[in-house]
Amino acid sequence: MVSAEDAAKARLEHKRYLDELVLEWDGDIIYPKKDKDVFEKLQPPTNLKKLHIDLYFGKKIPKWLGDGVFGNMAFLRLSNCKRCLHLPPLGQLQSLKALIIEGMDAVKRVGSEFLGAYSYSTFFNSLETLTFEGMPEWEEWVSSIRGATESSLPKTGGAKSSLHMTPNIEDEADLPSNNWSNQDALQELSSFKSMKVSDVSELMEVTGLHSLEIEGCDALEFIPEEVMGRNRLLQHLYIINCCSLESIPQGHLPTVLKILYIQNCKKFKFLPCVEMTQEFELEHLCMGSSCDSMIHLPLQSFPSLRSLSIWNCANLESLSMPEESQPKLTSFDALEIKDCPKLVSFPEGGLPTPNLTSIWFSNCKNLEKLPNQMHTLGSLQSLSINNCPELVSLPEGGLPSKLSILCITFCEKLILGREWGLHKLDCLRWLEIEGGCKNVESFPEDQLLPSNLDSLRISRLSNLKNVNCRQLHHLSALKKLEISSCNELQTLPEEDLPSYLSFLCIKECPLLEPKLQNKRKRLV
Repeated sequence: MVSAEDAAKARLEHKRYLDELVLEWDGDIIYPKKDKDVFEKLQPPTNLKKLHIDLYFGKKIPKWLGDGVFGNMAFLRLSNCKRCLHLPPLGQLQSLKALIIEGMDAVKRVGSEFLGAYSYSTFFNSLETLTFEGMPEWEEWVSSIRGATESSLPKTGGAKSSLHMTPNIEDEADLPSNNWSNQDALQELSSFKSMKVSDVSELMEVTGLHSLEIEGCDALEFIPEEVMGRNRLLQHLYIINCCSLESIPQGHLPTVLKILYIQNCKKFKFLPCVEMTQEFELEHLCMGSSCDSMIHLPLQSFPSLRSLSIWNCANLESLSMPEESQPKLTSFDALEIKDCPKLVSFPEGGLPTPNLTSIWFSNCKNLEKLPNQMHTLGSLQSLSINNCPELVSLPEGGLPSKLSILCITFCEKLILGREWGLHKLDCLRWLEIEGGCKNVESFPEDQLLPSNLDSLRISRLSNLKNVNCRQLHHLSALKKLEISSCNELQTLPEEDLPSYLSFLCIKECPLLEPKLQNKRKRLV
């Protein structure tokens, strides 16, 4: 492992032409004290525009990260810093447009230290998109640097924060703009009257709330009608770890309810049959490890839905909508389904979501095909499919023309070929393929990929023997190439690789590694 002295010798702060930097630690080796010392010495130049920090195991992020001297930084991503206790003062980064914070397992409080030393009116001046994801211990948001107002946030259990939902993204150009208005959103949060209750007696006392979290009420079998009646302004409802809860009184969900989050409530009967024709004004619906009785989820019940996140719903078989009355869910933006082993089908006519921008399917063991008519989803920008071992093909008609991010990993039955239509996707910038594709011995085949591709990652292609550098030269926009864990890869003529590549990573390719080591020795 590199030492602090070695890190200092890198003199990153003097690399004035460095625009983008990724600092990634070895996730299998943990030296917290050494990590901290190394990180302190890796301060980048002040003109840096993009920074991604991953798998740092120290408890404290160096002060330089929140230093206002980074006047050009527009994109920042903090990933999997699982021992870090506090967020740095990122509000001082006045040019920051996109901020992604994910996998920060130990952070319990986001407060004034996050905003920094500037006045309330000047922090995060340029921020357009803020994403929190995978923060299971987050309990408290203090939204004013004057320290007066607190809002209790739910323990999300790894689900995404309600502030913004987004797929895995590599730089700020891939992020939709103006999805989160910084000052307005913070002021709105601070004005919310919210409460967390953990027993039935507390629940019976709540009134006039905007946000209610019910957690760990083991004796609660149903939410009383009078509770709903006294909280008609309720916009956010979180129900977590209520093992006996079966229902909310029919017809008593507040009409202004925008967010419904249900986790670890397996007995909960979501939308009983008598309510199938009822419409709800929900905008964000999240269900995890809950609703064991739910087999079908009727999309027509949620005409205002913007995001749907479902995970570990043991018996869910389908998202449904009557074909004869297919309304368009024009607000629907993000769909995430994972760990649903019985999911097999979608509406026959395809997803009625013309403005859907992101889809993520993960660990759906029996899913054999994707939704029909996917090529008609003209706004879809990101598609991620992970660990769907029965998926045998991409949808008939091809993929949407505006797709910019495509990640397909561990789909063992998929066969890669020109029938995927990747060469027609003029907007595709990021492509990741890991596992499956056992037919591939040489990659890429002729005219497989679009010329505008910016980033390419291939991994665990078990029969890949060589890289077709001639075809790589047709990818005139390619800047990043990563090849990993391809055990049969034997040849990669480095002299034939495109000269315009700015990032090349080759790792865990055992037949190729000795050749690369020999070349390094000759260079020395």
